[in-house]
Amino acid sequence: MKAQFLQAFLMFALMTGATTADMASNDPQQWFEEAYAPLWNDDPGTKVEAILDHYADEVETHEHNGTLYRTAKEEWLGAPMQEWLAEGWLGAELTGLKVDRINASTVAFKARWLDHYESEPQAVSCGWYLADLADGRWQFTAYADLECAAHGL
Repeated sequence: MKAQFLQAFLMFALMTGATTADMASNDPQQWFEEAYAPLWNDDPGTKVEAILDHYADEVETHEHNGTLYRTAKEEWLGAPMQEWLAEGWLGAELTGLKVDRINASTVAFKARWLDHYESEPQAVSCGWYLADLADGRWQFTAYADLECAAHGL
């Protein structure tokens, strides 16, 4: 059954000129939900490189006070990830997502995460992500923490 599906998919791709990358680029919500979010579910500390692969070389952070700063993606996630893990954070589960397709190459996401800890109660956190289509794939270019309730998450 799987072989028949794969064969049909490949025939479709050949006949239409579509590639897997093309299909993924057309559905940024699927990219977020199926490629990015699962990396945070279980033992994300071992998946830092895979997580970072979803980000542009620099990430622009928008602080609540209006401050903007750009940070190399490794620095932006590396040190905070180690702090979270040291505090007993185990991972996060995507529990809500709003997608706003700005144009063919830009999309904004508002995500709600349920954070799991070793000995603390679960916590909810929300974030805003801006992604751009670059070199045929989506990459996050900006991020801001969000107040969940204020954004309907």
